[in-house]
Amino acid sequence: MNSPAKCGDKFGDLTVLKRFIGRYNGSYCKCKCTLCGRECFVGEHNLKMGKSKRCKHCSKLLCKQRLCKLRLKTYKHGLSSHEIYPSWNNIIQCCYNPKSYSFHLYGGRGIKVCDEWLNVTGFYNDMGERPAGSNLRRIDTDGDFEPGNCIWVSKKK
Repeated sequence: MNSPAKCGDKFGDLTVLKRFIGRYNGSYCKCKCTLCGRECFVGEHNLKMGKSKRCKHCSKLLCKQRLCKLRLKTYKHGLSSHEIYPSWNNIIQCCYNPKSYSFHLYGGRGIKVCDEWLNVTGFYNDMGERPAGSNLRRIDTDGDFEPGNCIWVSKKK
Protein backbone atom coordinates (compact mmCIF):
# COMPACT_ATOMS: atom_id res chain seq x y z
CA MET A 1 0.00 0.00 0.00
CA ASN A 2 2.94 2.35 0.65
CA SER A 3 4.70 1.68 -2.65
CA PRO A 4 4.13 4.34 -5.30
CA ALA A 5 1.91 3.66 -8.30
CA LYS A 6 3.82 2.63 -11.41
CA CYS A 7 3.09 3.10 -15.09
CA GLY A 8 0.78 0.33 -16.23
CA ASP A 9 -0.78 -0.28 -12.81
CA LYS A 10 -4.55 -0.76 -13.03
CA PHE A 11 -7.04 0.58 -10.50
CA GLY A 12 -10.58 -0.29 -11.51
CA ASP A 13 -10.98 1.00 -15.07
CA LEU A 14 -8.02 3.39 -14.77
CA THR A 15 -4.52 2.59 -16.01
CA VAL A 16 -1.66 4.72 -14.70
CA LEU A 17 0.25 6.51 -17.47
CA LYS A 18 2.49 8.73 -15.35
CA ARG A 19 2.99 9.62 -11.68
CA PHE A 20 3.56 13.18 -10.49
CA ILE A 21 4.62 14.48 -7.12
CA GLY A 22 2.61 17.52 -6.12
CA ARG A 23 3.96 20.39 -4.07
CA TYR A 24 1.30 20.43 -1.37
CA ASN A 25 -1.30 17.78 -2.07
CA GLY A 26 0.80 14.63 -2.28
CA SER A 27 1.23 12.65 -5.47
CA TYR A 28 -1.21 12.22 -8.32
CA CYS A 29 -1.35 10.16 -11.47
CA LYS A 30 -2.24 10.75 -15.07
CA CYS A 31 -4.49 7.83 -15.98
CA LYS A 32 -6.33 6.51 -18.99
CA CYS A 33 -9.87 5.20 -18.61
CA THR A 34 -10.27 1.82 -20.32
CA LEU A 35 -14.02 2.43 -20.76
CA CYS A 36 -13.91 5.65 -22.78
CA GLY A 37 -10.20 6.21 -23.53
CA ARG A 38 -10.11 9.63 -21.86
CA GLU A 39 -7.12 10.73 -19.84
CA CYS A 40 -7.59 12.20 -16.39
CA PHE A 41 -5.64 13.20 -13.29
CA VAL A 42 -6.41 11.40 -10.05
CA GLY A 43 -4.90 11.59 -6.60
CA GLU A 44 -2.68 8.57 -5.98
CA HIS A 45 -4.18 8.07 -2.53
CA ASN A 46 -7.69 7.91 -4.04
CA LEU A 47 -6.52 5.29 -6.54
CA LYS A 48 -4.93 3.10 -3.89
CA MET A 49 -7.89 3.37 -1.51
CA GLY A 50 -10.34 2.44 -4.29
CA LYS A 51 -12.15 5.79 -4.20
CA SER A 52 -11.39 6.49 -7.87
CA LYS A 53 -12.15 3.58 -10.18
CA ARG A 54 -13.02 5.37 -13.43
CA CYS A 55 -12.94 8.84 -14.97
CA LYS A 56 -15.58 11.41 -14.00
CA HIS A 57 -17.23 11.14 -17.41
CA CYS A 58 -17.81 7.39 -17.06
CA SER A 59 -18.85 7.72 -13.42
CA LYS A 60 -21.58 10.19 -14.38
CA LEU A 61 -22.62 8.04 -17.35
CA LEU A 62 -22.89 4.87 -15.22
CA CYS A 63 -24.90 6.76 -12.61
CA LYS A 64 -27.33 7.96 -15.29
CA GLN A 65 -27.62 4.41 -16.65
CA ARG A 66 -28.47 3.09 -13.18
CA LEU A 67 -31.19 5.69 -12.83
CA CYS A 68 -32.53 4.82 -16.28
CA LYS A 69 -32.71 1.16 -15.29
CA LEU A 70 -34.85 2.11 -12.31
CA ARG A 71 -36.79 4.50 -14.57
CA LEU A 72 -36.50 7.30 -12.05
CA LYS A 73 -36.49 10.14 -14.55
CA THR A 74 -38.62 12.72 -12.78
CA TYR A 75 -38.61 15.25 -15.61
CA LYS A 76 -40.79 13.21 -17.98
CA HIS A 77 -43.90 12.65 -15.90
CA GLY A 78 -44.74 16.17 -14.69
CA LEU A 79 -45.77 14.86 -11.26
CA SER A 80 -42.81 16.09 -9.21
CA SER A 81 -44.93 18.87 -7.68
CA HIS A 82 -48.02 16.66 -7.25
CA GLU A 83 -49.06 15.61 -3.73
CA ILE A 84 -48.56 11.92 -4.60
CA TYR A 85 -44.89 12.38 -5.49
CA PRO A 86 -43.47 12.47 -1.91
CA SER A 87 -45.23 9.18 -1.10
CA TRP A 88 -43.82 7.54 -4.22
CA ASN A 89 -40.35 8.98 -3.70
CA ASN A 90 -40.35 7.77 -0.10
CA ILE A 91 -40.99 4.13 -1.05
CA ILE A 92 -38.31 4.29 -3.77
CA GLN A 93 -35.76 5.73 -1.32
CA CYS A 94 -36.62 3.24 1.45
CA CYS A 95 -36.31 0.27 -0.90
CA TYR A 96 -33.33 1.25 -3.07
CA ASN A 97 -31.21 3.89 -1.32
CA PRO A 98 -28.88 2.36 1.30
CA LYS A 99 -28.32 5.86 2.73
CA SER A 100 -32.03 6.26 3.47
CA TYR A 101 -32.93 6.36 7.16
CA SER A 102 -35.46 3.54 6.71
CA PHE A 103 -33.55 1.36 4.23
CA HIS A 104 -32.85 -1.32 6.86
CA LEU A 105 -36.61 -1.75 7.37
CA TYR A 106 -37.42 -2.11 3.66
CA GLY A 107 -34.70 -2.62 1.05
CA GLY A 108 -32.39 -4.10 3.67
CA ARG A 109 -35.02 -6.79 4.30
CA GLY A 110 -35.46 -7.50 0.59
CA ILE A 111 -38.68 -5.52 0.11
CA LYS A 112 -38.94 -4.12 -3.41
CA VAL A 113 -41.20 -1.93 -5.52
CA CYS A 114 -43.01 -3.63 -8.41
CA ASP A 115 -41.76 -2.79 -11.90
CA GLU A 116 -44.84 -0.71 -12.79
CA TRP A 117 -44.27 1.53 -9.76
CA LEU A 118 -40.62 2.29 -10.47
CA ASN A 119 -42.08 5.13 -12.51
CA VAL A 120 -44.29 7.58 -10.61
CA THR A 121 -46.91 7.56 -13.37
CA GLY A 122 -47.46 3.81 -12.89
CA PHE A 123 -47.80 4.38 -9.15
CA TYR A 124 -50.30 7.19 -9.75
CA ASN A 125 -52.32 5.13 -12.24
CA ASP A 126 -52.70 2.27 -9.75
CA MET A 127 -53.14 4.19 -6.49
CA GLY A 128 -54.96 7.27 -7.75
CA GLU A 129 -55.14 10.55 -5.87
CA ARG A 130 -53.80 10.56 -2.34
CA PRO A 131 -56.71 11.24 0.01
CA ALA A 132 -56.16 14.22 2.31
CA GLY A 133 -54.51 13.24 5.58
CA SER A 134 -53.57 9.72 4.51
CA ASN A 135 -50.45 7.58 4.25
CA LEU A 136 -49.53 4.61 2.08
CA ARG A 137 -49.50 1.29 3.92
CA ARG A 138 -48.78 -2.29 2.90
CA ILE A 139 -51.40 -4.90 3.82
CA ASP A 140 -48.76 -7.63 4.15
CA THR A 141 -45.81 -5.95 5.90
CA ASP A 142 -43.44 -8.60 4.53
CA GLY A 143 -44.70 -8.12 0.96
CA ASP A 144 -43.45 -5.78 -1.73
CA PHE A 145 -44.92 -2.43 -2.70
CA GLU A 146 -47.39 -3.46 -5.41
CA PRO A 147 -51.01 -2.74 -6.35
CA GLY A 148 -52.65 -5.61 -4.45
CA ASN A 149 -50.65 -5.01 -1.29
CA CYS A 150 -50.95 -1.24 -0.76
CA ILE A 151 -53.78 1.02 0.41
CA TRP A 152 -54.22 4.60 1.55
CA VAL A 153 -55.00 4.83 5.27
CA SER A 154 -55.90 7.83 7.43
CA LYS A 155 -53.15 9.13 9.69
CA LYS A 156 -53.61 8.27 13.35
CA LYS A 157 -54.29 11.23 15.59
